[in-house]
Order: sequence, then C-alpha cells, then structure tokens
Amino acid sequence: MQAKDHRFLLLDALRGVAAFAVVWGHLGDTWGHPVGQLFILAVDFFFILSGFVMAHAYKHKLASTMSPPAFFRVRIVRLYPLLVFGAVLGALAMVTLMGGDQGYDGWRIAASAGLAILALPTFLIHATAEAFPVNPPAWSLFFELIANAVYGFISRFLTRNRLIFLTLLAAVMLVADALHRGTIESGWAQTELAGGLIRVFFGFTCGLLLYEIRPKWRLSQVWGWALMAALAAVLFVPIHGWAKAQLVTAVFIMPAIVWFGSAAESPGALGKFSLFLGALSYPLYITHRPILEMTTAVFQRFAPDVDYRIWEAVQIVLFVAFAWAALKLFDEPVRAWLQKIMRRPPPRPATV
Repeated sequence: MQAKDHRFLLLDALRGVAAFAVVWGHLGDTWGHPVGQLFILAVDFFFILSGFVMAHAYKHKLASTMSPPAFFRVRIVRLYPLLVFGAVLGALAMVTLMGGDQGYDGWRIAASAGLAILALPTFLIHATAEAFPVNPPAWSLFFELIANAVYGFISRFLTRNRLIFLTLLAAVMLVADALHRGTIESGWAQTELAGGLIRVFFGFTCGLLLYEIRPKWRLSQVWGWALMAALAAVLFVPIHGWAKAQLVTAVFIMPAIVWFGSAAESPGALGKFSLFLGALSYPLYITHRPILEMTTAVFQRFAPDVDYRIWEAVQIVLFVAFAWAALKLFDEPVRAWLQKIMRRPPPRPATV
C-alpha cells in the first residue's frame, strides 16, 4: 500500500497539461484559429483529479481528527487567494475594456466583481451569457467548492460500493444531459448551472473511486511522458467534440489516464517538470483570461497587421510569467500567512 505522504507527481504534470489546453482553447476562440472543442473537457479532468487528490490527502483525516468545517477552511485557504486575485484582475480588465458600454454599468461591474470574489455567479450583466463574466474560468471553482463542501460532510460514509453506485449514477446523469443538449459543455453560462453540478458530480466522484481502486504496482517514467502526450492529444487535437466523443473521453479515456498516471514513476527530469507544471497550473488557469483580453485589445489596436501567431506566442510567455509571479509573490505568501493565523491558538479568556 502506498504511504499516505506519497505524492503523485505525474498527476501534477497532467493538471498542468490540462491548464495549457484551456489556455490554448481560449487563444483559439480569441484569434479565430481551429482548436477543436475537446479542450473544454480539461475542466472535467480537473474535477477527476480533484476527487483523487482530496481522497488521498483528507480521507483518513476526515475519518479521524479533522472536522468538515476545518477541512473547508483548508480548501478556502488553498483556493481563495488566487481566486480573489483573478477576480480583481478581471474586474480591472472589464472596467478598462467595457466600462460604460451598454449593459456594463459601473454598479453592475462592481456588484459582479464582489460576487466573483465570493466565487459566486452573477446574473447582472445581460450582455454576456457567462455566469462569471468578471473572470470566466472561475466557474469551475464554484463547483469545486461545492464538491469540497459536500465531501467534507459525507466522506466518512463513502465506502467503495457506495462510490461505485454514485459514480455509475453520475455517469448516467452526465450521458443523459449531454445527449439531450448535444454537448457535455455546461456550467459556465447563466442558464447552465445545473449542468455544471452534473459534471462535477461525475468527475469528483469518479476521482474518489479511482483513488480507492488505484493500482498498487508502479510504471516506469516512460509511461509518464506517454500519458502526458496522450492527454495532450485528447485536449489539443483540432477535432470537433460531438457529444458522443466528449462522453467517451470524459467517462472512459480521462479516468484511465488518471488511473495509470497514479502508478507512473516520476524520477529526475520528469519529476522536476511535473512539480513545475503542477505549481503553475492553478495560477495559469485563473489569471490568463483577463490578461488575454487586455493584451489582445492592445495588439489589435496598435499592431493589427502582425501575424496573430506571433501575438499568441507572446501571450503564452506573458501568461506563464505572470502566473509564476502571482504564485510566488502573492499566492504562496498569502497562504502562508493564512495558515499561520489558522494555527494560532485562540486567546485565553481574561481573568478577574
């Protein structure tokens, strides 16, 4: 049996690959080059990884010493600093690019920014279909936090057989919803929040089950590189993601990649690369969209004739540099400060 302090480094690398797929997809939407639509399944991959990692890190703690509120506080400390940072960055981008336009009144932007800081959707800006217009990628964090809150309270009751039942139930719901609407894509729009619940229900529960049935044997590092290439092929290849293809990928292929990935050894260069991609993944995911919007506006205004591929390369460099700076200069210091506060014992009552 694997030690509780074992770190699944290759899963960190796979998370980074999925984050870059989201960036690539948004670049394609912005500049009009084909990327296909399977990149939208990167979020489903995040949900599966999250369930696996939560089970590994907190299953035994929640069954013994950690209370559900304490677990949720830990998750808030982990997710909120960058979520707030991305919301502020997105609000600045919205004010700069759209402030004063029809449907983007000052009070609507301010209220939407406040809701974004709380990781809540907004229905105030009708000029867009997005439920998180201030920083659109934050929609997945909304569902991630819901899944974390529920898991904190029910984890001790989740036996393997119950997880099998819940995963099968969630898969049936996901298939029915995707086939009915013609796509698995949901959760990001003001009218599709229920679909987001179904996506996180399947992904998170599937991840919990994968941890329970994870392989006890190990794979060589060659498999690690191969699994990263396989995930990149799934998410980056410019093919259309019809509902059936999306479902096969989300329900079978991506869980298989996570399952095999949990057994892959990550020594040497692969391990270092995995640590880098894993650390970069969340700040890259949550900050790239506002930077994309602001830099695109600048490029299109001052150098409209330059080949878009040059600007894409510049933007990718900017995304990575900004995400790494946000991680090291903001996220890690703020989380360390919050963790210090959480560990501080409560003051003793005054005595007379």
